Amino acid sequence: MKLTGLLVGTHFHPPAKLVLSVLPAGAALRLQPEPDNPWDEDAIQVFCAPTAVAASQRTFLAEQLPLFGTTIEEFDAGGEVLMGHVAASGGKPLAKARATTPELVGTLEFGSQVAQGNCVAQLAFDAAGQALIVLALPAAALDVVADIGKEPAK
Repeated sequence: MKLTGLLVGTHFHPPAKLVLSVLPAGAALRLQPEPDNPWDEDAIQVFCAPTAVAASQRTFLAEQLPLFGTTIEEFDAGGEVLMGHVAASGGKPLAKARATTPELVGTLEFGSQVAQGNCVAQLAFDAAGQALIVLALPAAALDVVADIGKEPAK
C-alpha cells in the first residue's frame, strides 16, 4: 500500500522548479514536518539531494542555475534542495487534483507517517505531468491512515 500526494509550492523555492524539470520519476525525496510554518501547522516539506539529478541532465542544470544566482558547484555543496510541500489536505490544489486523481491524499494522511520517521518517498508524475509524492507504507501503518479523519469511537 502507498500514499500518493501532490507536490506544491515549487515556484516559492527557486531553483526547485528547474530541479524538478530534470529529476526522473523514482527519485528519492525526504519528507520533513514543518510545524512552525505560519500558513499550515501540518505542513510537510519535500527535499531532494543534488545526487538525484541524472548525470545526463547536469550540463543543462549547470547552464540554467546561474539564472537563479547559483552555480552547479554551489548546488552540489548546498545539501538537500527544498522542492516544496505536500499539498494540504483541505487545500484547493489538492481538491482540484482529486477531480482527475481521486486517490491523492494530503498533509494529514502523510503526517502520521512522517512523524514516525517513515519519511523517504519517491517522485512520480501523473498523466498531465504534475509532480506527485509516493510514500510506500509498511503493513502496520495502514490502520493508522485508515483512521485519519474518522469520528472517534464513543
